[in-house]
Amino acid sequence: MQIKRSLLVLTLVGALAGCESMNSFIDSVMAPTDTSNTAGSSNLPSNIPSAPPPNMPTPTSQPAASTPRTASSLVIYVGSTQAEPGYTLVQQKGQSIYVDPRQTLLHRDLSNALAVMDESNRAFVNLVFSAAGQDKLAQLTRNNSGRSLVVTMNNELISIINIAAPVTNGSLYVPMANAQDAQTFERRILDGE
Repeated sequence: MQIKRSLLVLTLVGALAGCESMNSFIDSVMAPTDTSNTAGSSNLPSNIPSAPPPNMPTPTSQPAASTPRTASSLVIYVGSTQAEPGYTLVQQKGQSIYVDPRQTLLHRDLSNALAVMDESNRAFVNLVFSAAGQDKLAQLTRNNSGRSLVVTMNNELISIINIAAPVTNGSLYVPMANAQDAQTFERRILDGE
């Protein structure tokens, strides 16, 4: 009886610890942090893709407008490697980045997601935005040149994309580590996860 009770307690502690780590990214975005240490890391770890593809073609197909959407935990933040007013320090996967929770793109701003490979066999997920999402993407990238777009899913850092110029074609290419990761990310987005 005592062994069963100990196992039950250990199982509950393990489950609660897992719940806590799932919420760590979003909690750190929404909670105020000490920004007195403004030295952010500018080197990205190798397991977080961080460069957009060169000269990818604009997609020609979009899904029917009647496709139902469910709530999603896909959030794309405007981010910076340096502390800025209103930005919150987030540390995940060995990366420190400041994100602005006021400047975001969400799942509802999308119309499609497609796993693609470029001519150099690099994997990406092409996020195709709705008309309203396209306007938000263009405005965010126009107003934040030199910063980054921080792509997250289920509070997990997926990719960091440098903003070199405004994105006005309604399409954002998210670099992925490999084709399998790109297909998995595409499926998660399309499933409304």
